[in-house]
Parts: sequence; C-alpha cells; structure tokens
Amino acid sequence: MILTALTTSAFVLFSLTSAVTPGARLAEWEVHDSLGRPWTEELLYYDLELKPPIDAAKPLAVKTDNGKPALAQVLTRQTSATGMVTRVRLALLTDLEPFGQRRFHLVAANPTEVASDLSVAQEADR
Repeated sequence: MILTALTTSAFVLFSLTSAVTPGARLAEWEVHDSLGRPWTEELLYYDLELKPPIDAAKPLAVKTDNGKPALAQVLTRQTSATGMVTRVRLALLTDLEPFGQRRFHLVAANPTEVASDLSVAQEADR
C-alpha cells in the first residue's frame, strides 16, 4: 500500500489549569491518496505526540473531522517522569476514496462503539 506521506501535527491547547477537558483534541493528522485508487479497510499505524500531555488514566478515542468515531486502538502509551502520557502509538482502520483525504483527531474521551459486520456462530463440535 502506498499512501502519500501523512502530515502529523498537534494543536497546543492553552489552559489556566493542567486539566484536559473531555473531548479536547490532543493530536490531529490526515491521510490522502495521490494514486487515484480506492483504499478499503486499510490498517495504518501512527506514532503521535500529545499536546498537551494527559493523565495516564484518561481514555483516548479517535474521531473523524466530522466528529464520527473511527475504528482505532491505542497500542502503546509513553509517559514522562511525572506519569503523564506524552506519546501514543495507535492502529487505525479506514477507507479512502480515490484522490480523497480524511482528517483524524485523537481526543480525551471514552471510545464510542462502532458497528461491526463480524459475527460469531457455534457450529457442531469438531
């Protein structure tokens, strides 16, 4: 799979306190196709720096630019000496139209369940 280089940028959020508000954007990135082909259920990996760092107990979720949940899983969290999460590695499953682009945001929020077409069925014992 060849996708054009991804732009990873983070928004710095200024606050009078060290608390991160629920839903605050901690990182933002986009993916775009320059080959003119559709991408279906592509598994992508990202290493993201969080701006600002957050408490290790805070949940993280990935949202699309229009606020919908994205299929993603945080794989690792890097913490600072003070125990704050400063970087994460995550896996993201996404589709992309030919010459399309999608923007994603990592937010401090509980992940939203996303409908799946997977099912489990028990058949005769083997």
